[in-house]
Amino acid sequence: MMIYKNQLLIFLFVITSFSFSSDNGKVNSFKIDSEDFSVDNLGFIYVLDNSILKKYNQKGDVLNYYTNTAYRNISNVDVSNPFKIILFNYDFQMLFILDNKLHLSSKIDLKELGYSNIKGVYSSFDNGFWLYDEIQNSYIKSDDNLHEIFRRKIDVKVNVKTKYVYSFSNKLYLFYENAEIFTLNNTGIIEKHSFNREYDGFVYVDNSKIYCQKDSMVSVYSLDFVELGMFSMPYNDIKKAVFKNKYCFFLRDNNQLDIFSNCQ
Repeated sequence: MMIYKNQLLIFLFVITSFSFSSDNGKVNSFKIDSEDFSVDNLGFIYVLDNSILKKYNQKGDVLNYYTNTAYRNISNVDVSNPFKIILFNYDFQMLFILDNKLHLSSKIDLKELGYSNIKGVYSSFDNGFWLYDEIQNSYIKSDDNLHEIFRRKIDVKVNVKTKYVYSFSNKLYLFYENAEIFTLNNTGIIEKHSFNREYDGFVYVDNSKIYCQKDSMVSVYSLDFVELGMFSMPYNDIKKAVFKNKYCFFLRDNNQLDIFSNCQ
């Protein structure tokens, strides 16, 4: 009986939780000046356009912005902590920390701390940082002062690069170009995982689920990689999707950002 109950729950999850149309559940739609965007846990949207980071509400209003003309090429933006926004410049190995109003809180030269070849910097749940050493293919856990706690090398094939990195709770989720998946927890334990289905598009990790795209379908998994269901995409030209607090954000080829509610 429990098996049938679980199957029914999954079936209801798939057919009722994700309903997309222009008239049902669509909150807003507006264009952004970028090929990428991020969403924090409070539902605010961040768009990096050259040297300008803009913070939007879901109405499309620009609430705050930060300009950095001296270090234009920002390699990665991490908004997992909305009160500690991370901007990282790979060329100069410079780290910028912003507050929730996008005011500069601190500017850190990683070279002065003994780091080199850092490709990405991400926030950790304990107010520390994760750093990715591209040459060594290793991830470094540091405290809030960027003092190294440990580093772990990920065992993947040579020249296989990380495609997606997400920091959530006490784990770092790593998705590689060859479809290998690893998690690295806060104590340094590495685990290898796999999906039941292949994916060839985006992968996104939110507070409770993992979403991965294959053609026009998206498979949904728990954070322990248990498959929960599938749903079809509302458009065929989506280049990035974010699922956050019962809202879905879809960036289309024309840089139109569509927001839907009640889709989780």
